[in-house]
Amino acid sequence: MIYLWKRGRLPIFGIQTLTRLDPSIRGQAAYFMGLRFQRMGRPAEQVFNVALKTAGPGSSLERLTKRELGRPTKKK
Repeated sequence: MIYLWKRGRLPIFGIQTLTRLDPSIRGQAAYFMGLRFQRMGRPAEQVFNVALKTAGPGSSLERLTKRELGRPTKKK
């Protein structure tokens, strides 16, 4: 996860990388990457949607992801 955070601005760390991750960590990694994208001013909706698809119904990941998707986009 630290590697994703530090190297998140590289093009290889996008949606394609998430789809290759093990399904057991894909949702958490997508949420984490979405937070990083937001912090960098990049669009994060697609990444958060990956997290939402893999989140279990009623899970913390689902609640957190829906909260992030509901927030207004910040412009740098």
